[in-house]
Amino acid sequence: MSDSSPEINNLQSKFQRVFQEGVQAFRQGNLNNAIHKFQECLRVQPDSYEALCGLADSYRLVNQLELAREPLQTAINLNPNNMGAYLIQGMTYNAEFQFEQALVNFRQAALISPKNAIAQYNLGLAYYKLFLYPEAEAALNLCLELSADHVFAIYYKARCRELCDDAESAKNLYTYAIELASNQGTAVLSQLAETMKTDALLDWSEMAADLICNQPNAKVVGLVIKANISQQQGGFDIAETYLQQAIELAPNQAKPYFDLIYGRKMTVQDQALLQAMQKLLSTRGLDLESRRMLCYSLGKFFSDIQEYKAAVRYYDEANAAALQQLGSHVYDSKDQAQFVNTSIKTFNTRLFEENKHFGNLSTVPVLIVGMIRSGTTLCEQVISSHPEVGAGGELAYLLYKSFGRMEDQDEANKKAAMDDFTTGYLNTLQIIAPDKAFVTDKSPLNFTNLGAFHIGFPRGKIIHVKRNPAENGLSIYLTPFTPNLDFGHHQDNIVDFYQQYLRLMNHWRRVLPKENLLEINYEDLVLHPEQETRRMADFLGLEWNDAMLHHESNPRIIQTPSQWQARQPMYTSSLNKFHLYEPYLDGLQKLKDLKLPN
Repeated sequence: MSDSSPEINNLQSKFQRVFQEGVQAFRQGNLNNAIHKFQECLRVQPDSYEALCGLADSYRLVNQLELAREPLQTAINLNPNNMGAYLIQGMTYNAEFQFEQALVNFRQAALISPKNAIAQYNLGLAYYKLFLYPEAEAALNLCLELSADHVFAIYYKARCRELCDDAESAKNLYTYAIELASNQGTAVLSQLAETMKTDALLDWSEMAADLICNQPNAKVVGLVIKANISQQQGGFDIAETYLQQAIELAPNQAKPYFDLIYGRKMTVQDQALLQAMQKLLSTRGLDLESRRMLCYSLGKFFSDIQEYKAAVRYYDEANAAALQQLGSHVYDSKDQAQFVNTSIKTFNTRLFEENKHFGNLSTVPVLIVGMIRSGTTLCEQVISSHPEVGAGGELAYLLYKSFGRMEDQDEANKKAAMDDFTTGYLNTLQIIAPDKAFVTDKSPLNFTNLGAFHIGFPRGKIIHVKRNPAENGLSIYLTPFTPNLDFGHHQDNIVDFYQQYLRLMNHWRRVLPKENLLEINYEDLVLHPEQETRRMADFLGLEWNDAMLHHESNPRIIQTPSQWQARQPMYTSSLNKFHLYEPYLDGLQKLKDLKLPN
């Protein structure tokens, strides 16, 4: 026996002890401590597959996504026949909204371990996110063969059924998912209710929320979900009643305050709310998400009562918390500039001419694009008040679905890829509003995809909503986003992203046919609503309908941060606000010098 055996045994013992401490910290949600423990393990045993995966997964969960890459690749190189690292890598790509890369990894995990329910579930979810519903259901069925009570496999199977026009089957599956979730505890039922709410299944979400309210010590969670549902439908008074109840039951929780503050305009008569939030913010050990919500809430409160210096102080703290949550997933100005350069180089009039016969001639899709917080929600609310127009809201399809590089494909593959791309999009719109002549998609960031959209739908209409750059940048900085925006929480990043947006829109203005692109100034829409609304109606070929002048009566669901503002009659108080905050926002000053083209 060599002299080093005791030392080796000690190292192995130390590794096992520290690894278990890391696993325990991970399970308890103490992720920074878990990272420290797994790093310590790897100093003792650099080729530990389990420690590498534990470290990578901990980095993923604290949003340090770039730092997860190296341990994952090392783990895969060490053991390419273990599914664990592929699963974590797939979830890391999901967090970066790179769904096609996520799908590659989940396929590999399922190939390695076809009898693993987690692998099959994640594969099904990846297909679902890419709008491949039959493939998604096939993987979800395999998951359910292995784990029959997997609530979210049942839920997403129901979504696939509904999106493939089998409403009755979907209804039965939704009912079953809620029943199962109610037997698995408040956490699972709450997650299901939130997911249903996000997917605009408000009746089902409320059904789950009612069950939550009846569970021991869970009423606050149910009340907040019911309030959010009411807010999405424009029932702000009902929502406030739920939220006041929630605050009375749990005055130490941040979310009820946050949702209440963003549900109406605050006044000096709301001092009790102000004092309660300030007291809660001063609590030692307050978690980062609660701090973020309270600081945004206090910022809005002081804005509403016109104390702008105090408002900016809290908004600065809120944005700092959001940046901390983003971790390594922050804005990269060089990457954005390169993306715009590539788009300008790729999508030109020659490419459009060469591929004009591959597109779908449908006129149903109407894109409403612009900078975030430029007024796209208001624009959609106005247009969809017309009886021939359906509102799609912020759809993810064009952001995450592509048809590949046209120049890399032969004629047959081009046609097949384009048919798949356009048919999937039209099916999505058809499900949302089956009897409408037009269906809007108001994802603002679709301004990055106008070239692909025009090739796919050469007759498709695009409405670009412009807003004064300084006012727009201010609105971004003062708005809480879910999830946090990579560029939206640092003033310099907002300026840079805005400049790149202007570059790209200038390009689209040059290369897209004039009959396909209408530009609306937010300020003109607010000041001259009938004039600008008639321009939009004429652009789409719609007969005039007075309902378009009463957008506040539109009953559609609104899930954006503008859900309260878009329910109000047209108002001008959102104009010319930058000067009120200007002394306290040095970083946004550059936006004052930017000029929008007429």
